[in-house]
Amino acid sequence: ESGGEMFQLDGETIILSAGAMASPQLLILSGVGPKAILENLIIPVVHESPNVGKNMKNHPAVSLRFKPVDGYSLEAGSPRNQLGLRFSAKGSTHKNDIQVQTLTSGPLGHEADEIRVGCRLEFPRGFGELTITANDANVQPKLDYQFLNDESDKVRLREAVRECARLFEDPGFKEVIESRIAPTDEQLASDDLLDGWIASTLSIAGHTCRTCKMGPESDPEAVVDQRCNVYGVEGLMVIDASVMPEITTANTNATTIMIGERVSAFITGEN
Repeated sequence: ESGGEMFQLDGETIILSAGAMASPQLLILSGVGPKAILENLIIPVVHESPNVGKNMKNHPAVSLRFKPVDGYSLEAGSPRNQLGLRFSAKGSTHKNDIQVQTLTSGPLGHEADEIRVGCRLEFPRGFGELTITANDANVQPKLDYQFLNDESDKVRLREAVRECARLFEDPGFKEVIESRIAPTDEQLASDDLLDGWIASTLSIAGHTCRTCKMGPESDPEAVVDQRCNVYGVEGLMVIDASVMPEITTANTNATTIMIGERVSAFITGEN
């Protein structure tokens, strides 16, 4: 840790591995990014790379809420996440694009106030944008995920919520669930009301990626090549979740580790 001290490091190759939010931020602050942003913030243009920060994806998610039966609580030592379910949304062309996880709020051993069932769209087609608003690394970048702007995303998440609600009406849950709190039956019956409920409770996972997208030189959206070298800047690499060419249909951690290990092998010459 530098303790707040600003200093300069020189090297034959610079590896930027600050994550899918900080890596594009630091590239732009260093003069590698969209020309309009650089000029607006009076940052000298080192290389115009218009898609730094573009194409950002994450997994949009909502939580269905249920009232547990009286006296229900997790056994001491039980994990909050005990079960996961994958299925394809109605009408989807992408396999297993929905993930469902049951969560119980409140401390372990404490009588649960409610049971939450997370419903997440694992393959969103829509994408957003990361930009910076100040020539200062200490100012957080602006994140605009633009969730559900793609009609397919909206339809698939809506139908997934309905499927989750239906699943938890099974008699097998009577010993645990007393009733559903949200969404209500009225909201489930109406596309407009359900869309409104989804918009009011929509959240994200910690899976931001694709902000320095990998691709061949022929791809106008690519920021780095297949070995994570930044196009147009010699001796600069980005190695983290920002380079994913597409979002994974699962948590991003394992894939990010794989990216690091694979590019490490490129650098060291290992097979």
